[in-house]
Amino acid sequence: MTYIQQNEEEMNEVPVFHLHEFDNDFNYDLDEVIYLYDDEALGIIGFPTLLGHQNLISIETIEKYMGNHQPNKLSITDEYGMTKTEEWGDFLNGDGTIICKEGAFIWDVVGEEFVTVGTLVKTIVSRSVRIDESFSVCLSAEMVLLEKQVELQLMGQFEHTGTDGDDMNMLIVREEDGVSFVIPDDSRFITKGYMELALIKESGKYS
Repeated sequence: MTYIQQNEEEMNEVPVFHLHEFDNDFNYDLDEVIYLYDDEALGIIGFPTLLGHQNLISIETIEKYMGNHQPNKLSITDEYGMTKTEEWGDFLNGDGTIICKEGAFIWDVVGEEFVTVGTLVKTIVSRSVRIDESFSVCLSAEMVLLEKQVELQLMGQFEHTGTDGDDMNMLIVREEDGVSFVIPDDSRFITKGYMELALIKESGKYS
């Protein structure tokens, strides 16, 4: 997110919304993970949400796949609903945490094996907003440019009635550890994301 001074010509290039700040100091301190499942047609697939613990793949099944050199690629869906096929090696070297039936694991690139991180205690829903097309907002006395591909935390939403009498859904967003403010829920400019962050119990403590 960029604070800028814009001349009239630049202002015509992106839509501008006159909005207000929203005070909110709520914050998450949890882990982003990938929940892995076994699909008969697609093989190993990953989602940012927990689709039932009983549906999670076993770490033993993953190791068998790897032993047979079967999983060259896997299908990963992100929090915005976009699915991509990823090379298995690239995924393992991505330094992320995976959730399986037995708990949370990371890949040890030196030992070339899965290492247990801990057990999944609970999940907390985290919502986000991705800017798909740049636009500006008037925030207090500052002009703020929300640039394409910027991601914001979605803290809440409410209905707002404009001067023309029309209702518009408004989103309360913020940058990480930043000030909360409000933008319109307009699918022409944004995509809303959804994931479940994980609280992982490790060595008698929460990480």
